[in-house]
Amino acid sequence: QKKVVLNWVKEFGMRSLPSLGTMKKYQSYLQDLIGDSTKKVMSHSGNMFYINSVARAIAKDYANPLTCLAMQDYPEDDGKRMSQVFNGSKMLFDLPSLPAVQVDRTMYFMDELLQESLGGYFIPKLFFLAAADIPTNTTESCKQSDKGHLCNVYWCSNVYQARFIVSDNEEIIPMSMFVRSFGDIVGSHVCLVLLSLVTIRLKHVIASSVRYVSLSPNPLREKSKGQMVYTVPSIIMDDVSGNILRQWNKRHDIYMSNANLPQEMLEKEFFVQFVSSSPHAPPMELM
Repeated sequence: QKKVVLNWVKEFGMRSLPSLGTMKKYQSYLQDLIGDSTKKVMSHSGNMFYINSVARAIAKDYANPLTCLAMQDYPEDDGKRMSQVFNGSKMLFDLPSLPAVQVDRTMYFMDELLQESLGGYFIPKLFFLAAADIPTNTTESCKQSDKGHLCNVYWCSNVYQARFIVSDNEEIIPMSMFVRSFGDIVGSHVCLVLLSLVTIRLKHVIASSVRYVSLSPNPLREKSKGQMVYTVPSIIMDDVSGNILRQWNKRHDIYMSNANLPQEMLEKEFFVQFVSSSPHAPPMELM
C-alpha cells in the first residue's frame, strides 16, 4: 500500500519523495518512540482478541492542549439542570470519587485524615464542584430535593474527652479550607497523641468510629509520587450486528469516550475511540 501511494503521488509530479525503505525506517522509529498501544489477549475460555490501551488513550487527551483545557475532572452538582455528562447524578453519587485534589500545590487524598483552616479534622468522602446555590459552610447540609437524600461530602472527626469520634453527619467543606494534609498531620506532635489514642487505647473508641481505628495514608499517595491522580469514566459497549453477503455477522464492540469532555466535543466522531471487538468473546471478557 505504501508503494502504491508513492507511485500515485509521483504521477502528480511531486518531487523529492522518500523511498519506500526510508518510509519504513521512519515508521519503525515513530512506533518505537510512541509505542504500540494494541496488545493481544487470550482469555481463560480460549478466546483471542486484540485490545487498545484505554489508559494511553486518556493520557493522550491530557497531553493534548485542545482536550486537556476543555476537560472537567470533577462532577458538578448543578441542581436539576443537566447540560453535560459530568452534571449527571450518576457521576456525582454512584461512581467512586476522584482520589485526590490539589489545593495551593498540596495534594489531598480520599479517606485520609485532613485538617481545615478552623482547626477541625475531617475525612473526605467525595470531591465535586458545587452549584452557586449550594451551601459551603461546615454547619449547613445540602439535600437533593428531587430524591430527598443527603449529598453532603465530608465526614468530620475530632478528639473529645480521650475519645476518637467520627460524626455520622456529613458536611460540605470548601476545598479552599484545606490547610494540612495527612503527611503534615503525621509529622506533628498532635497527631502522635491522636494516633496513640486510636491505636493503643482501643477501649476509648466509640462504637460508631471503630471502622476508623486504623488511620493510614491512601495507597495512591505513594504510588503517584507527588503527581495528580485522576479517574475518567469512559467505556461504552455495543452489540453490533451486520449483514455481509447475506450471512449473520454478530460481534461485540467496545468504544471509549472521555466523559470529562464537554458535550460539544463528545458529539464529534473524532473523540470516540475504538478499544476492542470480537465475534466470539462475550462482553464480560472484553471488559
